[in-house]
Amino acid sequence: MMLNRMAAIVAIVVLLSSSILACAAPSPEPTPTLPPPTATPIPTPTLVPPTPTPEVREPNYSNAILGLSIWFPETWISEEMPDMVAFATSSELISGDDWETGAAFAIIGAQMESGETLEDLIQQLLDQSSLDDIKTTELQPVSIGDESGVITDYEATPMGATARVKGFMAGAEHNRFGYVFMGVSIAEDWPEYGSVLEAMLRSVRFTDPSGTFTSQDLGLKMWYPEDWIIEEGRDQVIFATSRSLIDTGSLESGAAFLVRGSSRGGAGLVDWFEEELQALAFDEGGPSSDMAPRTIASQDGLIIDLDGLPSGADTPIVGFAAAVAYDGWGYLFLGVTAVDEWQEYGPTLEEMLDSVQFTE
Repeated sequence: MMLNRMAAIVAIVVLLSSSILACAAPSPEPTPTLPPPTATPIPTPTLVPPTPTPEVREPNYSNAILGLSIWFPETWISEEMPDMVAFATSSELISGDDWETGAAFAIIGAQMESGETLEDLIQQLLDQSSLDDIKTTELQPVSIGDESGVITDYEATPMGATARVKGFMAGAEHNRFGYVFMGVSIAEDWPEYGSVLEAMLRSVRFTDPSGTFTSQDLGLKMWYPEDWIIEEGRDQVIFATSRSLIDTGSLESGAAFLVRGSSRGGAGLVDWFEEELQALAFDEGGPSSDMAPRTIASQDGLIIDLDGLPSGADTPIVGFAAAVAYDGWGYLFLGVTAVDEWQEYGPTLEEMLDSVQFTE
């Protein structure tokens, strides 16, 4: 569900709120306990004639996984996370250190479930935020990247503080994929940052993600580097940096990513994953860490590190094995590369895992 990913955007709101608290509090005295925040319900949108928009800036940032591009000020910084990107005026704002002024813009995308609406997503995000006395405007139609969307402006007070924040939350759907956009700054700084945040929203352009692989048999889609080779079977697919790697199985150089799906037969994810790991034959080494939680395609999964010499191979490998359960199936993901090439290929393998999405 898309709300499972909303925590990332909420974190940006919390970050702004905590920073304002830090600079607004006159003394270290305890902050009194306040009641839970309540948001003004968003009214049903009323169609109004569109008004001319200011000049639209050309995008200078693209995200193949999200399938969009956007403009942001060159002096701002960006930070990418799975299915999300955040832009901010300073690294201190992103890291959570104290700041006295600034603004942030966040984008999150995820597959929408049947019955979910953009209005629902925005309202629930407001309900979950660490903001008090939220005042919203009437939900209005807006064009985002040539798609019809909705937007609401809001003002609120961080819990325990007197300073107000101001911003907007907007939503759009493209190719059955939902997006939420949030721009926010301290209210008194809105004259400085408001037009910038609005320009960022106007600059959004949806793109057809390049290097997207879709498998009806596996019921998933994912991103992969366009110059990699693909070998697809009924219940698995292998991506590799070269044809010879697929043909020989030798990882003296390059990297490979495997996806395999099968029925779990009623077994729990941990038991199914352990059985899959036992099938990985190593002459030396093998799994080199404990299982750890790992979100995969918005589902609760598991991941473990690999480091060793596979049976019949001459070159040690390093990488990971991950697993997730979905709709009665178990999915195994292997990302491996030659030990001395992990710095080059490791981020790509992790990005491939982050890009996985299940399809209906």
